[in-house]
Amino acid sequence: MSLRSWRRHIPGRFPRAELVAVGVAVAVLAQHGTSAGAIALAVSCIGMAAAAAIDATTRRLPNAIVGLVAATELAAFQIATQMNHEWAHWWRALEAAGIAGALMLTVYVLTRGGLGEGDVKFAPVVWLPLGWLGWSSAFAGYLVAAVVATAMAVVMSVRRRRWRGVTIPFGPALALGAIITIVADLHWPPGGVR
Repeated sequence: MSLRSWRRHIPGRFPRAELVAVGVAVAVLAQHGTSAGAIALAVSCIGMAAAAAIDATTRRLPNAIVGLVAATELAAFQIATQMNHEWAHWWRALEAAGIAGALMLTVYVLTRGGLGEGDVKFAPVVWLPLGWLGWSSAFAGYLVAAVVATAMAVVMSVRRRRWRGVTIPFGPALALGAIITIVADLHWPPGGVR
């Protein structure tokens, strides 16, 4: 197969997405250093970005993708924990992931499917790295995700010229909220409990 035929088969969005993922990873490492924990954060951001891109394109978060990102995160943070004996970070990350999953499941049940099942499964993946950073980062990630979701809904409503019945894929808002929080090292309240 010639190079020209390869170019026809690779959509332009994939190389752009890979460049964005590399840029995010570099930004995470620039903010948090090059420790094993920082590398795990960068790996998490790449995984979240990939899952969010799939959700934005297909409006689905396939179990295989969410499972792969979750397994990669768990392995990366477990390695960081073992290398640096950061057990407090590890247990807090697991707690944050569990709380996020429970809250999203509660919202899913109470709204009778107002969220997608993929969003319920994706929430723990998003909050694991935020929990690693601290409770104030986990809360900041939630706030940023809410702002991103609201902005997405407003933009979608304006584009469709209607305000009722507009739905958005929530996975990208969750992921973007977490990535922004990690890259900018946001905390709420500022200087809050780590």
